[in-house]
Amino acid sequence: MSGLEPLSHIPARQFSRKDLLFGAGAIASGLATVSSSAIAQAVNPSEPKDKPSEPKDKGAQSGGAGGKKEEGGKEAEKKLSPEEKMARRFPQPVRVSYLIGLPMLDEGNATLGHVRFVVRDGGGKVKLVINYGGLFGIGERLIAVPVEVCAMLGRQVAAQDMPRDEFEPAPTWYGSGDQPIGQGETIQVAVMRR
Repeated sequence: MSGLEPLSHIPARQFSRKDLLFGAGAIASGLATVSSSAIAQAVNPSEPKDKPSEPKDKGAQSGGAGGKKEEGGKEAEKKLSPEEKMARRFPQPVRVSYLIGLPMLDEGNATLGHVRFVVRDGGGKVKLVINYGGLFGIGERLIAVPVEVCAMLGRQVAAQDMPRDEFEPAPTWYGSGDQPIGQGETIQVAVMRR
């Protein structure tokens, strides 16, 4: 036998929309981790496995046309604007009422505060207003965190591109010029996992 059996003996199952979305996301993340040499080996098994893969853009890496050598992934990531970084994290629609009360975490998974308001400034930028600092509500202040530096992490919000040491000098939010977004409205928030 060739090792492949027909799948007719597996009972049919009804899949929910959530199952299909989760499965598509798992497939997409799995495909993103497959190396180009593994794909080349699967397509042409006669090629040796140790053959180094060819660079995709020889001009950018050799200094031609672009002038500079391509730096590491971290350097290129730092050059992106917050909006471009958010777009790479697959923003999803989230109802504002879902965000109210969620904890905001720093890079070490410590709670910075909880989302109190979701507002839009005069330029159209969406911000999550959290309570920060203090002890048992005494001495805390409100800080507006741009939604571009945040990402959903299950039932929490993570401050992805804003380290904890940037929260202390952040200005206190007083609400001048910002319009609250209704709890029934939907905004785009990035998604992540750790």
